[in-house]
Amino acid sequence: MSELVQGMLMMLLPSLFVSVVTAVVTVRLSERRFRKEKWWEMQVAAYSDIFERLTDLQYCYGEWWKHFVHEKNLNVEKRKALTARREEAEESLARAAARGGLWVSAKVAHTVRDLLRELGSPGQHDPADIVAIIDEDYGRVEQSITKVRGYAKEHLKVERI
Repeated sequence: MSELVQGMLMMLLPSLFVSVVTAVVTVRLSERRFRKEKWWEMQVAAYSDIFERLTDLQYCYGEWWKHFVHEKNLNVEKRKALTARREEAEESLARAAARGGLWVSAKVAHTVRDLLRELGSPGQHDPADIVAIIDEDYGRVEQSITKVRGYAKEHLKVERI
């Protein structure tokens, strides 16, 4: 080879090497970032579903409380719809709690499991006092929403939820 060709190769090889290394590092970092963002999106979706279901429960208990306290008559269809909505919310929350710490924090899973175990129990009230039980359950759901919100902020490392 002529000296000219050798000189050009010696000038191009370091640049080529740096270009290849830079490309490999950039691709790896991009893949890592993509996976991290996708994982974070899945966590946010899981928390969103839990909040949605908790607010469904809160709405149902609020409607029943209005019905029993203010004698706002709920027709049969509305009662069936509220019951179905509550059951669907409880099933969804049970699935979320069963997944545990996969997408949400273990504290959230524990809070949801505790809530589901306590709902409908008379606690310190007379089992026949349906208004007191509904009121207690409404308060339990409200407390769970507050706890889950705090745990979600901590887990997702965000300021507001």
